[in-house]
Amino acid sequence: MVAFGRDDPRRPSARRGAWRLLGPVVVSLLLVGGAAAGLPRSAAAAGRGAEAGAPSAPAPPATTAATSASTPLAPGAAKGPVSFSFGPYALPGTSPRPYFTFSMEPGLTVGDALFLQNRSSFPQTFRLYATNVFNKTNGGAFAFRGESATPTGPASWIDLNLKGSVVQTGNIVVIPADTAWRIPISVTAPSGVAPGAYAAGIVALDITTIGTPSKANYIRVHEGIGSRVFMTIIGKVTHSAAVGTVWTTPGGGGLWPLGGSRHAQLHVQVVNTGNSVINQLTVARSLSPLLGSTTHLPPVKLLALLPGSKVILSAPITVTSAEGPTSVHVDLTSASRFHATGGGTVWFFPWALLIVVVVVVVLVVLWLRRRHRRRHEGDRVPATGGLAQGGGRASSPTEPAAVRKLPKVPAGPGSVANRQT
Repeated sequence: MVAFGRDDPRRPSARRGAWRLLGPVVVSLLLVGGAAAGLPRSAAAAGRGAEAGAPSAPAPPATTAATSASTPLAPGAAKGPVSFSFGPYALPGTSPRPYFTFSMEPGLTVGDALFLQNRSSFPQTFRLYATNVFNKTNGGAFAFRGESATPTGPASWIDLNLKGSVVQTGNIVVIPADTAWRIPISVTAPSGVAPGAYAAGIVALDITTIGTPSKANYIRVHEGIGSRVFMTIIGKVTHSAAVGTVWTTPGGGGLWPLGGSRHAQLHVQVVNTGNSVINQLTVARSLSPLLGSTTHLPPVKLLALLPGSKVILSAPITVTSAEGPTSVHVDLTSASRFHATGGGTVWFFPWALLIVVVVVVVLVVLWLRRRHRRRHEGDRVPATGGLAQGGGRASSPTEPAAVRKLPKVPAGPGSVANRQT
């Protein structure tokens, strides 16, 4: 160990020693901060995606020369780790379209376009497919068939023109980060198809894998967005709907048939009997009991009721004290001023009171029968039977006793003639 004097110039000062220790650290921080500040936004986002277990994403292309269908989004469009948009393409400056509508003649082809935006910070993989649509039986929700279902009918009329460098086999596309993709489509109506409205759907299913599963058994969740396609074949179109069966079921809890719970479910069937799609259908229901005031249930709105669809709309109700026959009125209206009415009658029996009355009647009948039996037995005299005292034969209650005649005694003084003793 070498010792230096206080005034020795070779002794290092405290400031110089601190700088020698902290200098490299400060320089490193400045370098790292400068590098981070100099990164493009997309590259920094790609780095965050890699930290989350997602594949690293390259910076968005400066031009769209790789594929004419890909268009970079404006800066700041990224919304989160997984986010995308899908639907009918709208020209700049026009309002977004909620769905496709085509008016066609048999044998003709019409064209349009979809858009698919990857709003996340890393590439996403999608599977695009046309599929059939339907109304769910309970509630009437508009639904799309899964990717494994074979498209039939109107769904087979749709052709997805998937072209470009982002397209892979099996209708799979890989969209770069912060990129929108325009997808041309065409719809061809077969020759000889009947006039009326038809519906189908186009689905973008996100099948991106984020990270690597650590176990052999895991759950993979796919998110999808469906776009509705409505096609009207020119000709006679009929708007018609009807109210089908109306009935009730127990609403759960207690001994409902015995009166323990007064809750029930009202079910109303609505049928599209025409050949057109009824959009924005409002179903209003009201109950008018034999005794009591009318009850109006909250209205139900159906997004689109397809031709031939039969849906069941259910609502919880509370049975009032005035039980008995109740009239159900159903009113159907739509955005196109379509109107129809219908209804039926349901019964709410006072089961508890009915059972009490039956029990009381049975008890009264049993009591009357028992009383009648006792009175009949009291009017009858029981037979003694057997031998009388002294060895004689006892007489029966129904057998009159024998009358014995005494011999005549001659009349004498102080006697009464012909007196029997």
